[in-house]
Amino acid sequence: MLGGTPRRAPARSTRGGRPLDHGGTRAADRTADRTADRTGAGRALAVAGTGAALAFTAVLVPGLLLEGSSATGTSCTPVTQPLGPATGFTEFVRTDGQRGSESEGAIAYGGNLPTAMTVGTRLTSAAGAPTLVVAGSHGQWFNLQKGSAYVVPQSGVNFNGGGSYLASNPIDFAAGFTYLEGLSDDLATSAATGTVSVGSAGGNQVLVLSGSNAGRNVFSLTAAQLASQSGIGYDVPAGSQVLVNVTGSAPRVTGQMWIQQGGGWQQVSDTTMESWPGILWNYTGADTFTVQVGSAWGGTILAPRAFVDVASAGHTIGQIIARKLSSGFETHQRLFPNTLCVPGAGGGTGTPTPTASGSATPTGGPTATVTVTETATATATATQTATATATATETATATATATATATATATATATETVTETATATTTATVTETATATATATQTATATATATVTETVTSSPSPTASPTTPGGPGGTPERSDVTILKSVSDAAPEGGDQVTYTLVVTNQGTAPATGVVVRDDLPSGVTYVSSSPGCAIAGSVLTCTVGDLDPGESVSLQIVATVNPTAGAGRPVDPQSHHWLTPYKSEQQIDLEPGQTRTVTVDCVDGGIVTDGSVRIDHVDQGTGDASDVHVLYAGSPTTSTWKAIVRNDATGRAQAKAFVACLPAETGVADSQVGTGNSHTHQLLADPDLVTDTRALPAGTTSMTVTCAAEGTFPIAPTHALSGGEAWLVGSEPAGGRTWEFTFLVDDPTTATVGVRCLHLTTSAVQGHTHDLQHTIESTAATVPAGANVERQLHCPDDAKGMVSGWRVPPGVLAVGNDPRLKTRAFRFQNTSASDRQVTMWLVCFKDRTTVESIGTGSPLLVTNVARVSSTSEDADPGNNQGTASMLVEPGDDNVTLPPVALRVGKKLQLQVLSAVPGTSKVVVRAGGKKLAKGRLVLDPDHQTPGTVELTRKGKRLLARTDVVATVTADPSRGRTARGRVQLQG
Repeated sequence: MLGGTPRRAPARSTRGGRPLDHGGTRAADRTADRTADRTGAGRALAVAGTGAALAFTAVLVPGLLLEGSSATGTSCTPVTQPLGPATGFTEFVRTDGQRGSESEGAIAYGGNLPTAMTVGTRLTSAAGAPTLVVAGSHGQWFNLQKGSAYVVPQSGVNFNGGGSYLASNPIDFAAGFTYLEGLSDDLATSAATGTVSVGSAGGNQVLVLSGSNAGRNVFSLTAAQLASQSGIGYDVPAGSQVLVNVTGSAPRVTGQMWIQQGGGWQQVSDTTMESWPGILWNYTGADTFTVQVGSAWGGTILAPRAFVDVASAGHTIGQIIARKLSSGFETHQRLFPNTLCVPGAGGGTGTPTPTASGSATPTGGPTATVTVTETATATATATQTATATATATETATATATATATATATATATATETVTETATATTTATVTETATATATATQTATATATATVTETVTSSPSPTASPTTPGGPGGTPERSDVTILKSVSDAAPEGGDQVTYTLVVTNQGTAPATGVVVRDDLPSGVTYVSSSPGCAIAGSVLTCTVGDLDPGESVSLQIVATVNPTAGAGRPVDPQSHHWLTPYKSEQQIDLEPGQTRTVTVDCVDGGIVTDGSVRIDHVDQGTGDASDVHVLYAGSPTTSTWKAIVRNDATGRAQAKAFVACLPAETGVADSQVGTGNSHTHQLLADPDLVTDTRALPAGTTSMTVTCAAEGTFPIAPTHALSGGEAWLVGSEPAGGRTWEFTFLVDDPTTATVGVRCLHLTTSAVQGHTHDLQHTIESTAATVPAGANVERQLHCPDDAKGMVSGWRVPPGVLAVGNDPRLKTRAFRFQNTSASDRQVTMWLVCFKDRTTVESIGTGSPLLVTNVARVSSTSEDADPGNNQGTASMLVEPGDDNVTLPPVALRVGKKLQLQVLSAVPGTSKVVVRAGGKKLAKGRLVLDPDHQTPGTVELTRKGKRLLARTDVVATVTADPSRGRTARGRVQLQG
């Protein structure tokens, strides 16, 4: 059934109103063990000959209690790269997987993955980054959009991002999952800080997880609680981390997922989850963890011992870490944040060895012998505290040797004297290595032996600082370089100067070596200056950062001038217009029985998707019909991409084809029939984000509309998705002006998301002018005979091409897709009723040529700048190596801009005057009432390069002696005169 989300049951009853008429406690023990292992006592160190005392605690972060936890709650330690080897992977699975749809991120499987799928549609990884790892056998093919692959044999991977096959497996799955299991166990000890109650979200009764802490909220859910209600509602502050610990046998999450946002409940989506990336579901059990939701799933799943079965979901948002995974649905990229507060040492090993950490600094600078006397009192549940101060004022050297043996029953006291030598210098560190063995009987008698070796080097100013654990559980320490980019003015005018700030940070646990930043400056800005260590070559800026320690950041700045966008151009030429060359793309879809596939079709060379459709062509005879092939999602996730999720519920094979209509990214060159063309083109403009609406739909017929907000736009790329329930899209049509209407027939309540992209009907400004796109809307009604599967056509005028289709069908008729033959749109309909039915069709036709030019423009120009960072060290997450900053440039009043600096080159003065229109400009340079230079420059907005003017005799003499600030006047042949202060350098 096209455009709906019916249940998987193969048999469906006949109902009135349907569009088709058919006949027919291990965790507790681990907690106690860890508590006993970590129990210790404070240690007081006496410094011989000085009277100084030095104290330390043998825990990673002394006394840390997370804000918002109760006094009896569980303390925790911030851990960097908490997911260890799973960092950066959307799917990280120890053994086998069964997949039926794409993953937007990187995937890694330690076993077999017999599937055909697309991987990495949202990645920005470098070509050599490992983004597809399958240690066992693999399936038919992979479309890998970014990065490289390790598969055996090396076959079946289409590298669309310049990657290649990796020679060896980059992941130690055994060691990695040892760490992840320990991490899961540690997280399971977190005390709940939030409340769980039954409430209402989106008109549905759900379990509401309520927390008020802005940093971290912890919840505990049993399998029985999950079974008692259908749905989850998150009610926590935006940006806070959420830990949901799940206990019990074979937990199953059903219903829909909601999140409290802006004073109301919103269904979980990629957009809402941007504000809640830190949601983590933790399950330590070895049973099946089942996701059976009718909406999208929101949150990372940590179930390292479990089989995660995604039985139903619109898609999953977040990482999935599992022993085994089965999912026929998309996994969307939403990586867990780089830090997480973990109870205990945060090492993720289950039973870590105590290691002293921190630094202490006494005053004074003598050399001294340290005699240590330790008194320890321990029970199975004792906690460790330690305080001390240190003062060293004398110079002394001594050596003390002692041994100690301690025997303890239920409560034991031990005293030991340890030989130590300490030298007080200008730094202070404490290093302690302790090993302990303990045996407990039913009578609570314990025997403990301990050997302590301590080295103390003391110096002034007592301090204590935490360390960041790295590489626990056998996982390697890795660097993780990231880059954030911002611009000083997001809405400048042409001619303004802006500063880009790039912050490069190593979020990893190991040093990052050979860090380099590359920034490809976009057209629309002109380089002025940058931070030391950066060099410009053409439009590419390269900055050598060097090495970064864990947690270290470096800030770089780039100063650029915003090019003028448009102004008073040449007079209008009635023959100066541009041609458009629309085109279509298509892809065959073959579906085995029960198979779900994600299909993506791209418009080449950055073209703009205006429409898409899945046409059902054939289902094996006797195994079903077109109504058994379900399009679960159809729409345009990016400007140049159209995507459909298709499932075959027939018992035989199905064949279909995906069609996409595309407008080119830019116009053709200017029409030169009358000799006025100069080979320039204009960009076509479409908003990058869809205008969307999401609603819970009751049973019956409901219409939803979305509208492009800006004047001079038109809705294209109609998009819809249905989550849960049982519903059909029975209408998709233009509703006048900038509005598009979707109509759904709902049997069981569902949630629908609809959207359109907004196409700007005016081109970008080039050489001081723009052009408009022209369109008409054609419509007609047609008859579909009873029981027939027919094609009906709608035609555009001779000078136009059909770019967006619309249709509306009555009950009993199925729209089986359409083929964009550009001038003609061929619709296909199937009538399963016993009577003839009327359908309505629409076709939005864009003319082959633009209007003639319009001088000047009031439309802003979007300028996007992308920077990338790389390193020579192993990077834990190659997906966060890119930063973007955008600004919307207003045209301003001037169409020429003066440079900040001009250079003397021999007898000439070199300067770059930026212009939005072609032509020439008279330039005069004055200082102190004297004319220093004059001349005429050629202005070319398509090739902004420096020009030269002649220095006068006075100008030559002056610049030979010193630099000077002068007034430069540029009088262009078209547009207003520009005047400003410029630094002249000799």
